[in-house]
Amino acid sequence: MALLKFQNLNKPKPMVSVFMITYNHENYIAQAIKSVLLQKTSFDYDIIIGEDCSTDNTRNVVLEYAEKNPDKFKLLLNKQNIGPVANQLATLQACTGKYVALCEGDDYWTDPYKLQKQVDFLEANPEYGLVHTNYSMLLEENNEITSKRLDNNDNLYHDISFSQLLLGNLIGTLTVCFKKNILKKFSLDYTRFKMGDYPLWLEFAYHSKIGFIDDNTGVYRVKSNSASNSKDKNSEFQFFKNIIEIVDFYSSKYNLPIEERQDILFRHLENTLYVGYSRSNKYMTDYSFLSIKDHFANKLTLYHKLIYYGNQSISRLLFKVLIKIYLKIKK
Repeated sequence: MALLKFQNLNKPKPMVSVFMITYNHENYIAQAIKSVLLQKTSFDYDIIIGEDCSTDNTRNVVLEYAEKNPDKFKLLLNKQNIGPVANQLATLQACTGKYVALCEGDDYWTDPYKLQKQVDFLEANPEYGLVHTNYSMLLEENNEITSKRLDNNDNLYHDISFSQLLLGNLIGTLTVCFKKNILKKFSLDYTRFKMGDYPLWLEFAYHSKIGFIDDNTGVYRVKSNSASNSKDKNSEFQFFKNIIEIVDFYSSKYNLPIEERQDILFRHLENTLYVGYSRSNKYMTDYSFLSIKDHFANKLTLYHKLIYYGNQSISRLLFKVLIKIYLKIKK
């Protein structure tokens, strides 16, 4: 159970609720909050913060900002740590705006007109349920900010489809703004997977169109010990395995043709192996061979098994020849 603070039940619903979850972000949370408060809009917005019982000074920082701007904040102060997925669900449910914009406690926005641009886009394009933008990445190890995350000349990010999104998560969480009423069209099981953002994007891609604004509006902080950038080989593999399980679930849930489902699934299997090799993570490739193969064995055709084993033991040139031979025989 979370303690609610600064909740004004008589206040009109805002146009946008800014969703922010935080845990042990003492060194980052002030920058995240400031970047939201600097937004210049023609409409009202509020900030919903789910503070998950941090063990550092995060909660005090959040309270300090909220006490200075009580009408702008709604705080969910968890009495015990419930974890990021449960915290995400509770915070999302507390958002009452027509639109919801996301900014986690260790990221921050850099464009003061981000919300205005996104709301203008969604208001003008009713067939779109979600819009995201370009962004930069801050590498914590060397404190350097990279260039834009997405390629300006790549049309892939414009009107991204459900099938395209199944091939990989192209959406930065800190850049997202979506229509809350789309959430009524589906049921999201937040306990099924260890991440909540990618399944959410897939649901939006299936139930609406997804738009892209090619402006750099924020900075995503890449921590040296994050799940997607972990130095622990087991954690790194589990991250990729979780993505594959999400892709497998949603391609099946929305009845993609079997050949397309198998192709998408295998591309992820192959990518996991490739990442293992490129990062010299023998554990990942060996564990992929034992764990992923067994987990998805009933979904892999001979075609996919050839490629799978080929990545382990056959040169890519020979393996491509074998695949071509197999496809001709199959026809």
